[in-house]
Amino acid sequence: MPRIRAAKKARRESVLKNRIAYEKVEIPDITDAVTDNVLSIAAISQPSTTRSSTKFKNDELEVSTERFILSDKKAAHMLRLHQKKADTFPIRKVLQKTRKDLISEKRKTARQARTDKATKEQPNVDDLFNSSDDIARVDILEDDVPDVMIFPAFETNNQFFPKSPSSIPSFASSSNSPKDLSKPGLYKRKRAFEESVKKDLGPEYRVTNSPAKQATLEAALRWKTRNRITDEAYQDLSREFFPSLTSLKKYRNELLEILKKESEGSLSNAVITYFNGLDSFDFEEVRINFGADKGSNSTKVVWYLVDMDNPLSQNNLHIFSCYIGGESRTELKPYMDIINETMFTLQAELIDTDHGLKRFTCFWISDCKMSDECLGLQGGSATCPCTYCTMASKTWKDFEVVPVSALRTIDDLQQAGERVEQAAAAEFLTPKQLADKKKENYSVKATPLITAIPLRRFVPPVVHISISAVSSTVKYCKEKGTDTIMFDQITSKKIGYHQGTSDYTGPNCRKILHHFMNHPEIDGYGIDILRSFANVEQYAEARDLTEDEIDKLDDAIKEFFKLIDENYPDLLGRKTKLHILRFHVMPFVRTYKSWGKFSEQSLEHIHHIKNECDRRIPGKTEAAKAKQLKYFTDQHMLIVYFASH
Repeated sequence: MPRIRAAKKARRESVLKNRIAYEKVEIPDITDAVTDNVLSIAAISQPSTTRSSTKFKNDELEVSTERFILSDKKAAHMLRLHQKKADTFPIRKVLQKTRKDLISEKRKTARQARTDKATKEQPNVDDLFNSSDDIARVDILEDDVPDVMIFPAFETNNQFFPKSPSSIPSFASSSNSPKDLSKPGLYKRKRAFEESVKKDLGPEYRVTNSPAKQATLEAALRWKTRNRITDEAYQDLSREFFPSLTSLKKYRNELLEILKKESEGSLSNAVITYFNGLDSFDFEEVRINFGADKGSNSTKVVWYLVDMDNPLSQNNLHIFSCYIGGESRTELKPYMDIINETMFTLQAELIDTDHGLKRFTCFWISDCKMSDECLGLQGGSATCPCTYCTMASKTWKDFEVVPVSALRTIDDLQQAGERVEQAAAAEFLTPKQLADKKKENYSVKATPLITAIPLRRFVPPVVHISISAVSSTVKYCKEKGTDTIMFDQITSKKIGYHQGTSDYTGPNCRKILHHFMNHPEIDGYGIDILRSFANVEQYAEARDLTEDEIDKLDDAIKEFFKLIDENYPDLLGRKTKLHILRFHVMPFVRTYKSWGKFSEQSLEHIHHIKNECDRRIPGKTEAAKAKQLKYFTDQHMLIVYFASH
């Protein structure tokens, strides 16, 4: 220990002299052990919470020299803490050692993995020669090696390399520091390092000198919305890179308020506002699909632009309204009135947009049941269930072409609906007489709700026709087939029915078709029907078709029904969707050069998204349903916004 200075020693003695009840203790020599006179812990009876008594210079105040004693409870608590610390000390030491060993082993494994990878990628550094080198190679036989190998001493420790071996490893290149490199050399080294990072880590990583920054509120909300991240999962993210959940919710509410104000007013203004916000639109005609469908306990009324990149994406689907309820005529009427008025407004004349003068053309997409409700048809098992013609279902098999006189028009539906409604208002008609009146008017039950577009712009339902073709074929072959190969193959792929029905979903229908197309060696009863329909389904993609492809689609449809008529004549029955495929799909495709771009696929998929949102807010009360509805519409509004901004 260093020697205590005389001045410091004098000050210490002066302080001790001024204390009351001071008993001078001999200060040991500094060379003695400092622990000789230290009391052990056991010798200390109680810890002291006060200092020694002190007296001021003029004796104005005197502090008692008594030391306060801890209560029994406090003393027992302190003793327990001391005992617990002493008991757990060995365990804590073991845990610390175990943790340290695990970290060391993990790092050792990582180093070994890097070494193994470098060994595989680099040439063998122990053998720097090969047969193409121009340097003589000396092979030392084992018998010639002396017991003690004596190597010459070198002045430096630099590794010696041959003059020009062809197998020198890449890491044996120049070891100059970046400061010693020229600008071109520094640039080359930087580029080589960036390429190495890209190769090893992937294109999503890049070399940067800037530290990672916290994401903006817009970027964080965009990421959270698109990936459907829950609030609980977002809360666990690092605040170093993501803003707080409170700030994010505040920004979200402000953005939704702005978006809702922009969409206030008529639906036609909302459509034009969205269209003006697009980066570009090169077509002279703007085609818009309006549609509606019921899923679970709610009905969605939607619209989207047809001629967009990936038009069937959920990012392009706009929800005009979503309400808790079914698809009855009474429930649909308020919304269909707005849709009908919007169609009239958009199609009335050319509209001056930010992309120039544009002509808007509207279409209607839905399943057959929804279309029948909007057109005032009975549908289903009625005498004339087809949306497009007045042919009775029992006569479908007798025709190869639908007569022009049998095609329905909006005017015909309007007139027939007025006659039926007048008859229904008459009190003297019996239910049977009213049913006969509807039958006389080709299964019309009311006036149409949509009159702004001709009937030819009611799109034949792509998804539901595919479901009907595949599901009907599987059911037929299961009941009347001579073998079970088809059904066994479907079961082996674990493809099940849609919940609550005996039909397959649209994606499952495609899986079935692709399975049998990809395995031509599988042969069984009715499998040829599925392969024939697969030739039809391939032209239902969301794209424009060439004239040659349209002709091939026509031929594929004819071959499909020819196969059924010849080998499975009782398969068709009175299935409305297959009748539409046979007689009414091709006129639509030849007119508008596509079928898949007008699909109701995105409308059907929106039900799945609604169900996912509902699970975020549990409950079956009316208040819970209202919260679920608001959350779903808000989330989808943000999805559409971020897709176009």
